[in-house]
Amino acid sequence: MNTKTVPFTAEQLENIIAQYPTPFHIYDEEGIIEKVITTNLTYQTPELLSRDWYASSDVSKYVALLIDTLNHDASISELLDPTERIKEYLEKKNINL
Repeated sequence: MNTKTVPFTAEQLENIIAQYPTPFHIYDEEGIIEKVITTNLTYQTPELLSRDWYASSDVSKYVALLIDTLNHDASISELLDPTERIKEYLEKKNINL
């Protein structure tokens, strides 16, 4: 199995982030956005996780469910269409769109 390495150290990455920050803090201050939501399937710095405008969504259980479904030779079509799960979530939270 091939392994890939990142061409910079963690310290270099922190320096890059400090030098070229994302403008989301500006968007938040200007009222352009309320939240930025990403998944936990990507690297998130401690600084990013501490921001008020940032939210991380844990999708690891869905990845595990996808792998389990494939391992059992079952169809993943229901997993790929989240419409019903979204409707159930909105109803549970009493959110009307």
